[in-house]
Amino acid sequence: MGASEKNRPLGLDQENGVLIAGAIYLLMNKNHHVSRNVRVHWFLEHLNTKISIPSLHDVADTDSEVTVLSVVPQETPYDWKQENGHLYQYLVKTSSKVIFLSEIYRTVYCLDMSPSTSAVDIQHGHIMIDELVETLNRSLRGLVKPFLVPGSCIKFEPQIFVTVIVHTPFFTTPAQQVLVQGWQVTTDNLDEFLSAIQKQLQLLEDTIAEVSALAYDQLEDVRIRQMESEKLVGVLFEENSEKQLSADVTMVSPDSGFINLLRYGMLALRLLPPSSASNLIVVTDGIIALPDIHVLDSVLSQLHTNAVTVSFLHVGSQYHPHCSQGQVPYSELMQFVACATLGSYIFSTSELTVEDDINIYHEAFLLWSFRKVSTVQELVTPMPHLGEWNISNQSFYGNREPQLLCKKQVEDTLNVSLTSTLCCRLREGFMIKNIYLKDN
Repeated sequence: MGASEKNRPLGLDQENGVLIAGAIYLLMNKNHHVSRNVRVHWFLEHLNTKISIPSLHDVADTDSEVTVLSVVPQETPYDWKQENGHLYQYLVKTSSKVIFLSEIYRTVYCLDMSPSTSAVDIQHGHIMIDELVETLNRSLRGLVKPFLVPGSCIKFEPQIFVTVIVHTPFFTTPAQQVLVQGWQVTTDNLDEFLSAIQKQLQLLEDTIAEVSALAYDQLEDVRIRQMESEKLVGVLFEENSEKQLSADVTMVSPDSGFINLLRYGMLALRLLPPSSASNLIVVTDGIIALPDIHVLDSVLSQLHTNAVTVSFLHVGSQYHPHCSQGQVPYSELMQFVACATLGSYIFSTSELTVEDDINIYHEAFLLWSFRKVSTVQELVTPMPHLGEWNISNQSFYGNREPQLLCKKQVEDTLNVSLTSTLCCRLREGFMIKNIYLKDN
């Protein structure tokens, strides 16, 4: 390198004279299914070893499961640049962050069109349904936007296959709930794609309105017939009264709506081309009921087995008791599901920049790491921004951030290899927080 020992930067290993890798960007081959177990083993096999960045020609011709795209050192030397980063060698340490990219992504957007989305967001001055469409529009534009891989001059533009479905809980409507299926979305056809979604949503809203009106009319007729029946039967025959009348439009329980939403998303993902990266993105206002814990555990097991990451785009303004009308977003449940599946929970989004840098949607949906923070935005109550309403009374207990309590339930010793343990735990949804190496 030409640098003396005194002038050598902190990012240089003192023994070997190579750069210590801070972030390693790897590309998963589209011809192989690269499981999470394989990704972790790549990192473990390369610990305390030197790696180099191959040329673009070698990356295109290689048949290996994982290929190094670029490396960002922990401490950047004065002569290191993105253009000459491939000329250096890098040492993989336990502190190095490994980030995986895929050539093909399959993504399912699920729009939660529950009755609460027809309400008006007083703080923003919009109807929730309009905010659903705007959030979907902004997310797709950020997702398909090409970006430069950090530490290199490679412009990354993968193949992204997208399906957009709509979930209408409570009523099992005959509406077409699949708006668009299996489109390969690019920057060229994005406007056409969004236009098709807009037309399908208008037809779906009309169908939902007709079915809802029919259901309300039938329920009103049921009430009238029950009142007439009570008058005819009388008090003496109440115990032998006939079974209660029901409407012809089938309804589902509120707690099963969220579970069905996840199941529909998994089914839609299976109909897309095979890929090592599967994303289920739920666009919702957060008004969801608490599902049955046993059913939720079963669905989470299916998500872990299929390596599906569930992310949430939370639309609407922050909760305020004076204008919520009893509709409280269940943000804790969304954060838990996102954390359990290595997904992301994004409360509010900002406008995209024109640069080729990585935006919030790339970081949430395209970059995968087994040491990834569970959400792009921290798992805390969103702080109020300028112009938003907030509770200023410090006497409220809920105004303070709750303390996270940890309790050890069981401790056991396993007489198995590290490889078997990692394979089992990663399939169960666990993530790697830290890695410690003992001497020798």
